[in-house]
Amino acid sequence: MKHLLKNLLIGTATVAVAASAQAQYHNGDLLLGFTQAGAANDYILDLGSLASLSDGQTWNLGTTLNGNVANLNNLSWGVLGALSAGGNIFSTTDGTATPNPFTSYNTIKTPIISLGNIGANSPFTGAGISASIIQSAQNSWVNQTIPPGALATSFVNVLDNPNVRTGTSFTGSEVAYLFDETTAGATAAGTFSLNSAGNVTFNVVPEPAASSLLAVAVLLAVSRKQLRRKQA
Repeated sequence: MKHLLKNLLIGTATVAVAASAQAQYHNGDLLLGFTQAGAANDYILDLGSLASLSDGQTWNLGTTLNGNVANLNNLSWGVLGALSAGGNIFSTTDGTATPNPFTSYNTIKTPIISLGNIGANSPFTGAGISASIIQSAQNSWVNQTIPPGALATSFVNVLDNPNVRTGTSFTGSEVAYLFDETTAGATAAGTFSLNSAGNVTFNVVPEPAASSLLAVAVLLAVSRKQLRRKQA
């Protein structure tokens, strides 16, 4: 019995190690990354899939970020993800333009699934998994997303820079616009906002019908207000 129990324990441990060694980036998940010039580490958090997020969902990262960066000034951050089922790439911009079109999903997904890799194994296996990664590492957030230190096969070189940047004296909030991209083009998928307390909030893009109704309601309100002024 003792030998049987010992063998079972050894077998279980072996399976656990093998499972750990085979851990991979969870297909479709969004990775939220932060980097700051002069900091020792970058910080990356697995948010889960876009479909799993709810409007107004917030991650309180103040304490965690303060453990990785000096402060939230001049902080570059953004969101990336890849979904193989539809060949989707998820990427943020600062809102000044839509992302550039791409022709090869496999090329674009490579730097996303390699972010934060430890050897050939990725720690980002599901929502809530995070890692502090030394900036000099090949697959740190800064080396994968920001020139000129980025590798030739990094995300910024095969598509765009997904980061937005806080100011030199950051107060208020900064918004990153998320796009769902395929070879057919890019569509708005929501926004992420970072405030000076280190809280990140996701908001969905209103449905077209809802947006139209809102526009009509605003026009009616303005018309009524103008009519009341004329009657007065």
